[in-house]
Amino acid sequence: MIYQPIAEGQLQPSLITFGCWPLGGEYWGETDIPAMQRAIKAALDVGINCFDTAPLYGNGLADLRLKEALGSHRHSVIIATKVGARLINGHAQSDLSAQFIRQDVEASLQRLDLDSIPLLQVHWPCEQGTSIQESFEALAQLRTEGKIQHIGICNYQASDIQEILKITPIVSLQTPFSMIRREFEGELQDFCRASQLPVFAYEGLCRGLLSGKYKRPPRFPGTDMRSSDPRFQKHWFWHTRNILDSLEQLSVKTKIPICGLSLGWLCAQKTISSVVVGMKTEEQLFQNISALRVVNRAKLITVLTKLINIHGGYPSAT
Repeated sequence: MIYQPIAEGQLQPSLITFGCWPLGGEYWGETDIPAMQRAIKAALDVGINCFDTAPLYGNGLADLRLKEALGSHRHSVIIATKVGARLINGHAQSDLSAQFIRQDVEASLQRLDLDSIPLLQVHWPCEQGTSIQESFEALAQLRTEGKIQHIGICNYQASDIQEILKITPIVSLQTPFSMIRREFEGELQDFCRASQLPVFAYEGLCRGLLSGKYKRPPRFPGTDMRSSDPRFQKHWFWHTRNILDSLEQLSVKTKIPICGLSLGWLCAQKTISSVVVGMKTEEQLFQNISALRVVNRAKLITVLTKLINIHGGYPSAT
């Protein structure tokens, strides 16, 4: 495993972070929870030490199941959870009032059975009108109290990050980035590079689309959010399939699974400290960590970059 120091070396997350959203049992179709918990234990064995969860994932169920799978290891790994998202009138919205932030953190500590959260990330910017000042002063106070160790953010743009940094230090940004979802490249990437802000990339496999599993547009059950994701439909899907055809040929030559090539290219990007990827089974785990075989192969990374630039990416799905 490869580790990337952040927070002045106080945290050293593995280059692959285990994404725990499916543990909540919602939005990803049928999930074999015991099989996913076995995958978490196998992840520990191969050196993965960072696990990304959130209160919103199954209304706290993901936290409880992660605690069960990690056992006593939860005290020695990096649990990167989130704060500020809740259901309002049946829809997930961000509430970053000082009162809700404290309430949310206290509930996470109880579910995870921790005294302090290693990395607390704001799930996404506030939708209730709370000022950045109020929100991040509240987070800084929780850090002073020892309830959280480090503050990270998710889904913020450069202008807001500049405002946040005037209030309190943060140690990471989590943002979508993949071979085909590349809006990170540009102002936000330039800002992170200039400010040396570590980046956790999510959707590295584009919800499984870049795994190579799907030869034709799949039909997901209504319980799976991908059933309405346009990237899995019509011309969007076939655009990606053209890229995957080339990746398949490269996979045969290198004997690296397609998902390993997809994630490996992402892991090799200089601004990326860790890639968050969901894994439901041990088989998916071992395929995904094949990405580590790509990271230090400069010629292979160059080939992958040329390949995806030929086909081009496309805007994120809404």
